[in-house]
Amino acid sequence: MQARNIVAEEKHEELKIQAIEVTNNLMKVLNMEENDDNKALKQLVENLKIAEEIGMRGELIDVALTFKILCTKYLEDMVKHAGQGDEDEGMA
Repeated sequence: MQARNIVAEEKHEELKIQAIEVTNNLMKVLNMEENDDNKALKQLVENLKIAEEIGMRGELIDVALTFKILCTKYLEDMVKHAGQGDEDEGMA
């Protein structure tokens, strides 16, 4: 006799499908398949949020988090330098 928990098995299958989708989306972002930086960053943030909600862990999540931090820092630096460029033009 074998006991089965059908509800748990269904939930596990559901989480597995979500994890596969998140993995595929994160790999697309990390492989730079999206040409628009804003869309790529948005997709990265959304998928990391889902990954956190379903409890994903591992190297892919670590790399994606690091990539998100680097992208955010890069964009902040670009905005900062663009603002400095505007100030320089005003002084001339």
